[in-house]
Amino acid sequence: MLMVELRMSMATWIDYVSPYLLLWCPINKERVGGYFFNHQLQHQFYRLSITRIRKMASYQAPKSSSRINEKHRAAIDELKKELGANESPLSDARNAKAQATTMASMLNNGVGTIKFQEKKDWSGSIVGSIPPTIQINKSSKFSHRGTPPKDSNGSMGAVVYVGPNVQGGPDNCAWIMAWSTLGDGTENKIYVETGPSTKYPSGSIDWDTIKSSLQNSSNESHYFYEDSQTEVSSQIAKNGNNPLAAAVFDVTLV
Repeated sequence: MLMVELRMSMATWIDYVSPYLLLWCPINKERVGGYFFNHQLQHQFYRLSITRIRKMASYQAPKSSSRINEKHRAAIDELKKELGANESPLSDARNAKAQATTMASMLNNGVGTIKFQEKKDWSGSIVGSIPPTIQINKSSKFSHRGTPPKDSNGSMGAVVYVGPNVQGGPDNCAWIMAWSTLGDGTENKIYVETGPSTKYPSGSIDWDTIKSSLQNSSNESHYFYEDSQTEVSSQIAKNGNNPLAAAVFDVTLV
């Protein structure tokens, strides 16, 4: 066991220290302060260091947050205007445990048409139908209703859309929006995710994890997936039995 630990320690030491040692190799050497400095490898080492720092930052930074950028916030505000005004909190307080209806609007800000894949009804059901597709720079809406006592958790569900992250490409990315309107006077919540479509296979999505994330979320949610360069932001009215929910499905071009 001690030998294994020593080998691992040595491997780690070589991985991080060897680039520094390479700087002093006798290639294109110049004597600096008693050492031979390798100018040829200086630039390569700088690029290696920057790449390593970026990878570490990407690994440590959370992909999910409630921070919504100005572009997405402006789009969400427009979507909510199209849906209409919120129901007043006073009216809802008088009708606690009444029917809960989430009115949602989704904007496709990506690079191709996105397609509905599947939905999840934890409590309540879709009123009418869900838009089968959403064209580029277009929005679509739907309503989800929970009626007590049958739907004990009000309106709680999720939808999944898939589409490309490059123009003309395959539907290799997915966007998820989940919401919770309990209708009991507590604050409404929303949660979004995005990533490769293989992470969300039809019929085999890990809905338990998404539900847990939803329950720990707030009335705003943002998610960025670096590998696919996809992004999603959302917001739901904090109070009310009939809140407006809006989401922006995006592809970050780099």
